[in-house]
Amino acid sequence: MDYPKGWYPSPNVEGRDQWWNGAAWTAHTRIATGAADPDVRVPPAREVRFGVGAATLPTAITSGTFGFLSLFTNPFFIPSLVSLLLGAAAVASIRSAPEPGTRTAVLIVGSTGIALAVAGAIILAIG
Repeated sequence: MDYPKGWYPSPNVEGRDQWWNGAAWTAHTRIATGAADPDVRVPPAREVRFGVGAATLPTAITSGTFGFLSLFTNPFFIPSLVSLLLGAAAVASIRSAPEPGTRTAVLIVGSTGIALAVAGAIILAIG
């Protein structure tokens, strides 16, 4: 069933309303405006996946770090390979990042890690 955009009783916090954007709960909340109408159908609660969203940005940052390292020292392509794998994992899990701003950061940093890894591998192959 499709639920229209609007404020609904929060499935996560008692006494708060939360904004439903028509597809998912957002981070926007407000103090509940009154007693909940028992006839109002509330969108389903957000699925909570512990650890996945929280680990996405650190994974992207680690990818960028290894990618930068691969530009200067790249024994057996290991830093490049680690950077590629972590960057791909971060970008692939971008939808699990908790906030849109975090998703943007993960995309930029993870993609940069991948690009640096490729550049480091090219430098090692040429040099």
